Amino acid sequence: MVNFTNKTFFVAGKIDSTTAPQFRKELDAAFSMPSVCIDFGGVEYISSAGLRVLLALMKAGAKVTVVNVSDDVYEVLQITGFTEMMTIFQKPLEVSIAG
Repeated sequence: MVNFTNKTFFVAGKIDSTTAPQFRKELDAAFSMPSVCIDFGGVEYISSAGLRVLLALMKAGAKVTVVNVSDDVYEVLQITGFTEMMTIFQKPLEVSIAG
């Protein structure tokens, strides 16, 4: 679910009540970091359980940046106010110039 490379955590799949404990455990190293970048490029869904993990990370003092956020996940983060608490970058728009 989570890979860690050069202070960036790459996350894939759904973050829900079933997977949130694993998400939290795999982010353990981040709880001692002053800033954390989490790549949500592979995240298709996040529930309140996943949001609680992000909130705990922020409460631990980490400055959290989330990148490559899909429109659906961004909407959840926006509705819940997380866009005001952390830096979030949506996935770049893909444009095709083919026929």
